Amino acid sequence: MKTKILIILCVVVITACKKKETENVPKVEQKTFISKQVYTIGTYTWNYDTNNQLSTIVFASANEASNGSSTYIINSVNSKGAIVDALEDRVSPTLIDYRYVNTYNSEGNLVRTNFFNNATGASAGYTTLEYLSNNQIKQTSFNASNEANQTAIYTLSTDGKNVIEQRSYTSAGVLNHTYVYSNFDTKKTASSLYPKGYATSPFSENNFQSQSLILGTAGVPTNVTYTYEYNSEGYRTKRTSSSGVFDTVEYIKK
Repeated sequence: MKTKILIILCVVVITACKKKETENVPKVEQKTFISKQVYTIGTYTWNYDTNNQLSTIVFASANEASNGSSTYIINSVNSKGAIVDALEDRVSPTLIDYRYVNTYNSEGNLVRTNFFNNATGASAGYTTLEYLSNNQIKQTSFNASNEANQTAIYTLSTDGKNVIEQRSYTSAGVLNHTYVYSNFDTKKTASSLYPKGYATSPFSENNFQSQSLILGTAGVPTNVTYTYEYNSEGYRTKRTSSSGVFDTVEYIKK
C-alpha cells in the first residue's frame, strides 16, 4: 500500500514539474507578413528566409508589353532590417536589370537611393529625401548626369502617420499635379509592413477613403472614393474604388 502511495506521489510531482516547466517557456509572438498582393497590373509574391527576413518579391505581370515581370532580390540589410542593397532582376533579356543602394541618416530614415545598371555598373541616377521641419518630405529624382528631373513634396498628417498631400513638380519647378488624401480609417495598410528602403516614396499607416487629383494649378479635381475589407488583425485585405477597380492583399503569420 505504501509503495502505491509513493508511486502516485511521484507521478503527481513529475506532472506538476512538467506543467511548471511548460508554463515557464516564453511564448514567441507571431508576426504578420505580406504574402501576396494582386493588382490590375499583376501579382507580387513575397518570400522570406528562415529568419523571417524578406528575401525576394516576385512580380508576375498581367501585361508584359507595358510592365515586364521581375524578381526584386534583397542582397543585404542593416542591423534594423532596412534594405541596403537590392536587385531588380527582370525576366525579359531586353530589359535592364537595376541595382538599388540605399543610404540612411542617424535616425534610420532613408535619405538616398542610388540606381545602377547591374550589367555595366553605370549610374542610372538617384533619388534623395529631405525631412523638412513642417511635417513635409521633399523627394527629388536626378538622372545619371546629376540633373534634377522631378520633385515631389509630401505633406504628412499632424501625427506623422499618413500622407495627406503629394505635389509633383517638373524640373523647371512647375506644378504638374496634386494628390489630396482624406477620410482615413483607423485600420492598417499593407504598406505599413514594408521594410524601409523597399520604395523611396513615404507611405501611410492608415487607409484613405477619399482621393482627389488636380492637374496643374487650376485643374478640375478628379475624385475617387474607396471602400475596404480587413482581416481580424485590422490589416486591409481588399480595396475597391468607386469605379469598381479592386486590389487584394494576403498575409501570413510566422
